[in-house]
Amino acid sequence: SAVFNMTINAYCRKNNGPGVERAMEILEQMKSLAKETKKSNIFFGPTASSYAPVIHSLTRMGKTEEADTLLREWFDLDDARAFDFDRKDSSHSTSKKDLNTRTINRVLKS
Repeated sequence: SAVFNMTINAYCRKNNGPGVERAMEILEQMKSLAKETKKSNIFFGPTASSYAPVIHSLTRMGKTEEADTLLREWFDLDDARAFDFDRKDSSHSTSKKDLNTRTINRVLKS
């Protein structure tokens, strides 16, 4: 996840349409990997560090509806992940760590 997140951040820092589009493509790739690895103990899906820069960039570009959709998707994903991990083993849950005050402030700043 860390390499994906660094790449997303780099594309989002370009502050242009093609950069954000590429970041969104990477985010989609991460979501696909999450579905493929859902039954294993390894998680390759997007985290707060994946969603926040894309949401921030979309908002700065004036694409607030897309940003809002992505934010809602992030919250829904986070709730689902919490449910899945709580059923298996709560010690593996990253979900509630993702939705912390710092991350919410990053989104609100945009």
